[in-house]
Amino acid sequence: MMRTTKLYKIFIVCFFCAVALLFVKAYAQKGNFEWQATIKPVPQNGFYHLSLSPSIIGLSAQPQMGDIRIFQDQQEIPYFIRENEPQAASSFDTLTVLSYRQYDHPKHSELIVGNTNKKQLNQLLVFMNNASTDKDMQLSGSYDQKKWYAVRETFPLSNTIVRSTGTEMVALLQLPATSYAYYKLSISDSLSAPLYITKVGLDTLPSKKENPYLDQLPEARLKQVKARQASTSLWQLSYDQAMLIQQLNLEVSSPKLFRREITVLSKEVYRDRRGRNKEDYVVVGRGVLLPDQSVLTLDNEVKAKQLYIEVNDEDNVPLNFQKITGWQRRYDLITYLEMGKEYRFVFGNPTIAAPHYDLSYFAHTIQDQTPPLTLETFQRLKQPTTEEPRVFKTVYWFWAGLVLVLTLLLWMSNNLLKEMKRKKGA
Repeated sequence: MMRTTKLYKIFIVCFFCAVALLFVKAYAQKGNFEWQATIKPVPQNGFYHLSLSPSIIGLSAQPQMGDIRIFQDQQEIPYFIRENEPQAASSFDTLTVLSYRQYDHPKHSELIVGNTNKKQLNQLLVFMNNASTDKDMQLSGSYDQKKWYAVRETFPLSNTIVRSTGTEMVALLQLPATSYAYYKLSISDSLSAPLYITKVGLDTLPSKKENPYLDQLPEARLKQVKARQASTSLWQLSYDQAMLIQQLNLEVSSPKLFRREITVLSKEVYRDRRGRNKEDYVVVGRGVLLPDQSVLTLDNEVKAKQLYIEVNDEDNVPLNFQKITGWQRRYDLITYLEMGKEYRFVFGNPTIAAPHYDLSYFAHTIQDQTPPLTLETFQRLKQPTTEEPRVFKTVYWFWAGLVLVLTLLLWMSNNLLKEMKRKKGA
């Protein structure tokens, strides 16, 4: 019995040591950042902004850039991130507000605007009085104000605010390219009073390259790959690193006249129940490609190294793409820095939680025009973690370990019972 008791104690000690090692490993990973840059000294105390380049956003280890930190020695410095403001009013074309009504069952507001010339829209700008609230919204389109068709499914107001100055804030509603005569914005008011909307309009800039709140991504490699169906062609768009993609500008070299439905796909890798890697395509955008309609806005921003453009050729000659250019929304990081102090800008930690700073609640009080700050050359603090052998990531090892532990426990229990019976017989 003494031998069995010792084995039992050894087993318990080994079990708790393994659990402790897992906690130590998780804790050690929490503070690991992959990239660091020194912020050049600022000439005076105040708020400064840093334009987050496609490279910084691409290297960030989290989709919403929640791993970015600024340190002064070991002290964490608060910041907030906002999108660049919309274009100047001279390029803003107001749409007629036909009605704005509130309903009680269910409690919501409906804003209807007219697009009488049936202009092609891929975004709407909504101006409203400042409000500290978040609401779910839906957008639909119609040709006669009787039958309405889906344009964009439910999305939160907070994700659309691009500017807040004085007493006014502006929401940028991204939508797939459409040309309905009427648009209806449905806003849920179940948790708060309605918004005070002042005007709605559209972007009249002739070229997305002139858009002041989009950044062009580095040039991507483009090649045609095997299509999924006989009547389609498939093109692969590849970047050297992951990029946050919002829009695509597709330049066709031939034929001269065409009208093709296109689908933008992202390849998703997942594990099945047996722990094996599987791949599947996920639709991230749809549109119609015409000679004078080459810009496609994705349903949501997508962070990826590769995208796939699927063209429905039907019985036509496949398109030849000359170039496909990617664009991302422009993001600025705003922070308060003091003269004479040294600051570090770090990021690249997939395990750290996103920060929650009081400064974000006062973002609307900070002027849009803040001086820029400059970063020194980036340094890699650590190499990317080497991936463990695939076999150890499968569920087979979990079940094998569980069976081993249960077998050991049964063996120890059996020995313990034998010892007790032997002692009782003696």
